[in-house]
Amino acid sequence: MYNDIRDFLAAFEAIGKLKRITTRIKCGWPGSELAELSRYILNEDIGPVLLENLDGYNMPDIPLILNLFGSPEKTAMTIGAKSWPEAVEKQTKIMKCTWPEPNIVDTGPCKEIKIDEQDVDLSAQVPKVWFTEGQSWVTGLVSVTSDPETGERNVGWYRYGFYDNHPNTDTPYDEEKRKKCLQGYIYWNPPMSQIGKHFAKAVKKGKPLEVAIAGPCDPAIHVASCTDLPIGSDEFAFAGALRGGPVDLVRCETVDLCVPAGSEWVLEGEVIPGTDEPNWGHAHGMGYMDFGYILPMIKIKCITRRENPLWYATTEGKPPWDHQYIIFLNRYLFEKVREIIPEVKDIAMPAPGITVVQLSVDGAEREPEIGKRVINTLWSIPRMPGVFKFVVVVGPDINPYDMQDVGWALWSRCQPIRDSVFQKVFAMCEDPSVPGECEGPQKTKMTGEVVGFDATIKVPEHYSRFQEVVEPSRQSVENIAAKVQGELKGQG
Repeated sequence: MYNDIRDFLAAFEAIGKLKRITTRIKCGWPGSELAELSRYILNEDIGPVLLENLDGYNMPDIPLILNLFGSPEKTAMTIGAKSWPEAVEKQTKIMKCTWPEPNIVDTGPCKEIKIDEQDVDLSAQVPKVWFTEGQSWVTGLVSVTSDPETGERNVGWYRYGFYDNHPNTDTPYDEEKRKKCLQGYIYWNPPMSQIGKHFAKAVKKGKPLEVAIAGPCDPAIHVASCTDLPIGSDEFAFAGALRGGPVDLVRCETVDLCVPAGSEWVLEGEVIPGTDEPNWGHAHGMGYMDFGYILPMIKIKCITRRENPLWYATTEGKPPWDHQYIIFLNRYLFEKVREIIPEVKDIAMPAPGITVVQLSVDGAEREPEIGKRVINTLWSIPRMPGVFKFVVVVGPDINPYDMQDVGWALWSRCQPIRDSVFQKVFAMCEDPSVPGECEGPQKTKMTGEVVGFDATIKVPEHYSRFQEVVEPSRQSVENIAAKVQGELKGQG
C-alpha cells in the first residue's frame, strides 16, 4: 500500500528503476524538449524519471516527474500487482467487493503551505512546462467535484490550461486572468464527462461549480479517477479497495470538497458559467493536434501544497503515451458486459482503437451470431461508445492481447460484410475523422461511426467447413525448447 506518490517512486527506486536526469533539458516555449524526451523514455521503457535541471522553468527548485505509468508493468504496480494479468484479475475481484469509505482527517502534508486568494499567482506559484503546444497545462492532477443536485462526489482526471499568451494571437490575456485562472477541459454542452454533467447542472442554476484539483497522489487514486464507475460511486472508496485501506482525505480551505491528504498540490476554485472561450488546441490521445475547443474558466481561490513538492506532467499524441494503460485497466465495463453475457471471458485493448472481446465458447457451443450480440452489448454500456470504434469478438483459443492472433482470427474466421455490425453512436470527442458538421457547441465531435467484427467460428462453419488448426501444442514447444536451449544460449 502506498500512502502517496513518494511511496510509489520509492518502490521503483528500491528495484533500481527510478532514474534522475541532471542534464539541462528545455521545458519552455518555444523549443521545449519534453515531448521528445517523453517519447524516448516511453519507447525504451525507462523510468519513472525525475528531471532536476530544467531550462525555461518557472519553479526550478521543484523536480518534474515523467513517465510514472507508461507500461503495463508500471500500471500494475499502482495497485500492488506484479504483472498486468495480476492487476486485471485484482481489479475484477475488487469490483465485486465492498469498498472502504475514506477517512476524513484534520490535516495532511498537502496543507504545509497555503496561498490565499489575494496572493495567488499561478504563473509563479504552479509549475509550468510545455510539450508540443503553445499553451502549458496542468495534466497530472485529479479533479474533485460534487453534483449540484445530489451532492454525489466525482473524481476524474482532467486537463487544465494556463492562460498563456499564445504566439499566434495579437490579443494577449490580461494579467488578472493569467495570475488567477485556468481553462478547463470540461465538456458540458452536451455533457460528455462527469465533471461536464456537474457543470451543466451548475450552469442551469446560474451558479459556479466548486472544484479541487489535487495531486499527484497515491497512484491508486489516479487509477480510480480513470475507471468508468457507475454514476454515484465514490472513486475514493474504490481507490481504498485498490490500495488495501481507506484513503485519508482533508477538507479544502475555500470550497466544500475533500482531497487526498497526501497530495503534493491542491488548487481550489470555481468553474464560472458564461466564461467559455476558444483555446489554442492541444495534442490529444488519438495522435493529432486538434483545432481547439470552447472551454470554461476556473478561478483559483486558494493553493495549498507540500513544503518541498513534486510535480508530475504528461502529454498525449500518437501512442504510446504515459497514462494510456491506466485507462485500459478499467474492469467495470468488462463486468457489466459479462453480467449480460456470462460467456465473455476477457476484454482487451491490444492496439490503439481496437477492442477485443474474448468468449469462453465459440458460436457452435453457444448460439448463432453471439459475436454480434456481444458487440451491440458493448456499445450499449459505455458513456462514450465511440471509444470502442473497432471491436473484434474472438473465441476461447485466441489470445485477445496478441494482435497476431487476433489478426489471424479476423483473416480466417470473418467475412467483412456478413460478419460485421455498423452503428452510429456518441463519438469519441477528439476523433479527427468525424466530419465537421457533427460538431457540438463546444467544437467537440458529436456523432461518429463504430464497427464490430464477429471473428468467432460460427455454428455452420464449425460443423461443415473448419478443419483442425495446424499448430504444435504448447507442451511440445516447451519440450523441444528444453532440449535445445542450452546449445542456443551458448551461441553468438
